Amino acid sequence: MNTKTVVVHCAFSEEGKDIAEVIQESFRLFLQKELGMFAIPTQDGVF
Repeated sequence: MNTKTVVVHCAFSEEGKDIAEVIQESFRLFLQKELGMFAIPTQDGVF
């Protein structure tokens, strides 16, 4: 299995989303991108 090093640099203002929300959304998008190739779509569009 190939391993990759992921480096993330973040800058946040005092206002806006909570850091936990930002990290969770970023991780969700990362997984969606990385695991998308394994998804098998169904007739209703749900993976």
